[in-house]
Amino acid sequence: MCYISRQMKDSEARYGATQTECLCLVWALEKPHYYLEGAVFEVYTYCTALKSLLNMKTTNRHMLIWEIAIQEYRGNMTIIYKEVKSHTNADGLSIWLLDNVKSNPAYDPEVAAKISIHFMEADRKKNFRFSEWAPESGTLDS
Repeated sequence: MCYISRQMKDSEARYGATQTECLCLVWALEKPHYYLEGAVFEVYTYCTALKSLLNMKTTNRHMLIWEIAIQEYRGNMTIIYKEVKSHTNADGLSIWLLDNVKSNPAYDPEVAAKISIHFMEADRKKNFRFSEWAPESGTLDS
């Protein structure tokens, strides 16, 4: 399990719903790439168009680039549609925004690159442990 977030750039804030969801998926897959490569995993979304991203026929430049970016996950990733009503567990995290000001660590790309990502893993006996992934090291430390 992984919790990551970032603010959208001004140009990204003008994207439509489908483009925004695709951008989110591609960005979220880039961060823990080392751990997803070769792993079988599921992506839950309330955007029906995202389900067909891997087979989409479009002339939109962004969508084509994103489609190519996620091709390496084609056999391992399953995109599952879930109605908006049943997505309430994630809404509290996704809509809690910080102001896009310089005091926000996510605003500065150099600072944002140093923010670590925390994973919660469970072994077969359901013992949970937290691990931390720091971009500069590329390793998972527990």
